[in-house]
Amino acid sequence: MRRMVRRLRRAFKRASNALLGTLAIGVLSGVRLTDPDRMSDFSGWMMRTIGPFLPENRIGRANLVAAFPEKGRSEIDAILRGCWENLGRMGAEFAHLDRLWSYDREQPMRGRIDLAQPDIERFHKLLDDGKPALIFAAHLAN
Repeated sequence: MRRMVRRLRRAFKRASNALLGTLAIGVLSGVRLTDPDRMSDFSGWMMRTIGPFLPENRIGRANLVAAFPEKGRSEIDAILRGCWENLGRMGAEFAHLDRLWSYDREQPMRGRIDLAQPDIERFHKLLDDGKPALIFAAHLAN
């Protein structure tokens, strides 16, 4: 009997994971049909609104209070709202990841990515010198 219960649990878990995966792919496919900026704005607003009601918000609050005991409740609330908004925006932008980079060599300052002029010149030099290059970068923000 226990063996059958374990098998049923495993089968249920596999089926529910498959269903959730299919749902996630469907949602991401639908999000891809929208404008990236508008969907990012909407998803940020939605998560900023819903996030405080999720159980993870309590964990985040406890962690922030432990890390920043000098901050008041309103400051902690503002940080949490920003975290939820950022999470929502990232989720929406993830579906558009292949379209977010819009660099045009002829017009490098036009597009979605902010680059400093010295960096643009440095990368063009690396691109045009005909030699291999190794680039180290840091992920400092989204």
